[in-house]
Amino acid sequence: VGIGNFVGWLMENRPTLPTYAYQPVHNIYLLVYSEIGLLGIVFFVAFLVFKIKEFILRTSLERSYHFSFLVFFGSLLFIGFFDHLFLTLQQGSLVFWGSLGILTFMSKGDRIQR
Repeated sequence: VGIGNFVGWLMENRPTLPTYAYQPVHNIYLLVYSEIGLLGIVFFVAFLVFKIKEFILRTSLERSYHFSFLVFFGSLLFIGFFDHLFLTLQQGSLVFWGSLGILTFMSKGDRIQR
């Protein structure tokens, strides 16, 4: 239905629902699938898998904070099965894409200076 158009599509196709029912699906993967389609979800999941694999291969999880970042990002992906806030709210998007940015930053061999 297009990016950001799920609720509008739902209102148009199901006008008899109560107003509180008009909200995005509470699963980021189903939300991506419903808005972008099959190719969109395939590319989204492949992008996430590639970034996680790259992070693990480049850092080898040598330090404890590497593992902590991986667990944190993995928990965000798990929470994504039950809530849509990581794609629909600005604060959630900042947390999701910011944590993905940290994984990318750390996988390039950059070190945090003390």
